[in-house]
Amino acid sequence: MHEYYKYFLVFCIVSSSIVYKLGANLKFSEHQRIETHGAVDVSVLQLHSLTLLVFASNRGDVVSSPQTSVVYRWDSTAQSFFRHTDIQTNRVNKISSFIATDSTGQGFSTCLKLSKI
Repeated sequence: MHEYYKYFLVFCIVSSSIVYKLGANLKFSEHQRIETHGAVDVSVLQLHSLTLLVFASNRGDVVSSPQTSVVYRWDSTAQSFFRHTDIQTNRVNKISSFIATDSTGQGFSTCLKLSKI
């Protein structure tokens, strides 16, 4: 994992999430606000040179209509996360990531699981 990511902390709130960065004084300060409507979980994925934040969205209401969970990608030049892609989901509440290998043990894929309530 890239060195810069070790010093971030992310909190999900109702309409956005806040990324905090650990400063030289060993205190966290707000680094970036990210639009994440209804985010209930966040996970980091490191895919080769890409660092991704994946947010699971759940409005928490009884409507089971599709909702948008969001993937943000780290831009090392801008030193911030930008919206990379959206994933249509339905009432997820947890994100899990894992690495799956093929039968030879040589090939692998990083997989993402968005679990329903």
